Amino acid sequence: HGDTQKLLDPVAIGTNEFSEETRLRKTGTRQQTTTRSGFAAIHSIMPSIILKKTFKIKPSGFQVAAEKSFSFHGGAVDQNIVATVNQGLASLRYTNGANRVQFGVDKSGHYFATMNHNCQKYHEEDVICSIMDTMEILGWDFRFQYDSESSSAKVSGSSITSRELFIFHRRPGIVYQN
Repeated sequence: HGDTQKLLDPVAIGTNEFSEETRLRKTGTRQQTTTRSGFAAIHSIMPSIILKKTFKIKPSGFQVAAEKSFSFHGGAVDQNIVATVNQGLASLRYTNGANRVQFGVDKSGHYFATMNHNCQKYHEEDVICSIMDTMEILGWDFRFQYDSESSSAKVSGSSITSRELFIFHRRPGIVYQN
């Protein structure tokens, strides 16, 4: 229990409590020291979570295909956070034709949700507010948001991808057990 408190003590981190020499002296083994690196201690105190909203447009002749999705990124994201976010999203009133946004795990291991055109057109802001409100309730503060855009031209067709990234940081003093 005392070792756990030291891991979560920002003063101990600032005084280099987690130097390799200090850990070797205290534990006597290198194996234990690598599991308690300064990075791991900092990560357990102030991890970040990114909510990425992606909008991909693929023009093809007279038709345009558009994909809209959300994904969570960061080591702090877990099933409990996502289940709580999904609960909030399920409580929204969706209009006819709008899909219910719900996160699941994709093939790369990220929590991922799609949004159809009607959902994007009528409920995108509601979805974002629900996610942001839920994260706030769970002790994650919204820090900032930024946009990026990229495009690619290929023989099979070109595409434009716009991304909005919402960055969340754990509120100081909140110890979340995942």
